Amino acid sequence: MLVLNCPAFRGRIPDPTIRCLLQQRFSEVCAGEPYDHNLHGT
Repeated sequence: MLVLNCPAFRGRIPDPTIRCLLQQRFSEVCAGEPYDHNLHGT
């Protein structure tokens, strides 16, 4: 299991389709803002 609590970690996923889904999810969570662990993380 991988814990991906930052969009920078998406490179750890070898499958390009899953990487794309992860990027989409981070984009939805951040809603256009730069990623901030304190605001968007858990």
